[in-house]
Amino acid sequence: MLRPIAALLLSFSLCSVLRAQAPLPQTFRLVLPSGKGGILVDRQGGWELETFSAPSDRRAILQLNNKSQGLVVSYILDYDPQFNATGDMCRNDTLGAILNGPLKQARVTHKHGESRPLKSGQTLEIGSYLIEDNGRPLNQQNVFGFVAQDHVCAEIHLSRTPFHAGEEALFEPALNSFTFEPDYIPTEADYVRLSSIAPPDMAARYRHQPSATNDLHVGPLPAPGPTQSMTFALAEHPGLLHMDAPGFEIAELSAKPNGREFGIRARNTKVTHDEALGFLFLPEPAQPSAVACRDWMLQSEAAEKPEPGQNPPYRHVLGQYTTKSRSGVEIAVAEYEQSPTPSPFRFVRRFFVAHADLCADVELSGPELVSLDADHELIDSLTFDPTRQPDYDAKFRYASVLYAHNVFAAAAPLFEQALAIAPTGPDYLSWRRVAADQSSMAYGMSGDLKHSREVNLAAIARDPDYPLYYYNLACADAEEGKADPARTHLEQAFARKANIIPGETLPDPRKDDSILKLKKNKAFWAFVETLPAN
Repeated sequence: MLRPIAALLLSFSLCSVLRAQAPLPQTFRLVLPSGKGGILVDRQGGWELETFSAPSDRRAILQLNNKSQGLVVSYILDYDPQFNATGDMCRNDTLGAILNGPLKQARVTHKHGESRPLKSGQTLEIGSYLIEDNGRPLNQQNVFGFVAQDHVCAEIHLSRTPFHAGEEALFEPALNSFTFEPDYIPTEADYVRLSSIAPPDMAARYRHQPSATNDLHVGPLPAPGPTQSMTFALAEHPGLLHMDAPGFEIAELSAKPNGREFGIRARNTKVTHDEALGFLFLPEPAQPSAVACRDWMLQSEAAEKPEPGQNPPYRHVLGQYTTKSRSGVEIAVAEYEQSPTPSPFRFVRRFFVAHADLCADVELSGPELVSLDADHELIDSLTFDPTRQPDYDAKFRYASVLYAHNVFAAAAPLFEQALAIAPTGPDYLSWRRVAADQSSMAYGMSGDLKHSREVNLAAIARDPDYPLYYYNLACADAEEGKADPARTHLEQAFARKANIIPGETLPDPRKDDSILKLKKNKAFWAFVETLPAN
């Protein structure tokens, strides 16, 4: 398990412990940042925390893994006041979005659905499928279960890779014990626990919570908070695109390891089933204008051949035109219908911006074309500076997304680049520490212990008081079987533990995969046992 980036994204070192994580009990509840309802989570039997995120007040996702069984489980709570009326609706919407989205080009077989009674008297709506790749078994079995009440969808998603026929029984215990408590009132302990394992930007959702009796499920929606924004930039190429996005919550970030594409997916919390999906990228060949970028993208998509046994994707073009944002940016627009029947994302309006070799594609989708008109501020506010050089934020964010997706070799040098141009004032000390720490961990996770060690030593020369530099060196020592320097570096780390960034804790070396490699060294491990547990 990876330590989280202490300032930005999803929860994910060379030392594999969540820094800010309080010890999780064997059983606890997954709850939303506001509102009633909870999923009972049971970690007994070898289940360990992988990631936790709350992309909005209406959605929370907890992922665990069981290495002995080769299983990964995700528990998800999703509140939608206009949908999620039944478990069957949840199943159809969720699986439809997956099979027609991320898996649209994959070969999916052995689709199966059923309804199963639970001990609680609820009915678990189940869907499953096997993913294949070009006709060859990918050996990943996915099983979903859904229960809904009061427009809250409670979901369990199990997967096993590799999967072989006859292993279906491995999924049964988790499915049969799935427990959704729709009337559960979250406690302060629930909020504190989830805040402690959430990424920093999402942890705030669980702090200072109002009483659940005043939650958004039974009353009016809360007043909108500060205006959200969507900013796109590459790490090593000029260009920045920015849009004001009032009411939108960022749900997902993506980045390509080659540095040529950055993406954002956001959900409109005011308009149900209204999404924005945008990319800033370097097309090949280059498309020098907005119209050229639009036409090239649509033609490329139309030319894609469906997988064997699949029908071509439905697309009925409604119109194409050009417009400008308030700042004068030329925008090429395409509108089309991507489903002949009603669906949450039936209609699409796409906006294209381009200059020289840089292109942007922003897609809005919703159940009705007119519903997308509510998002006019998103496009009206669009600004585009194709000459803007990547700054600290651009490099750090791009690297953070790669790191969160375990693409460590590509992330490491970008963190190092961010550190090289980080502001030098005392107000930015935490950012310099985080960038150095993340660069060190990314190099270490990619197997480059030499470079990881160099980053930490250079950081110590500049900033000798930060404990995690020493802890990272101890991890590198342990990976190389060097007990004496590992002990020295652990002593140095714990002697400086008061200097951690607020919200962090020093990892527990007793549970660290790197440090555990020296457990057979009795003298070293006796020392480790004397260190304070967090």
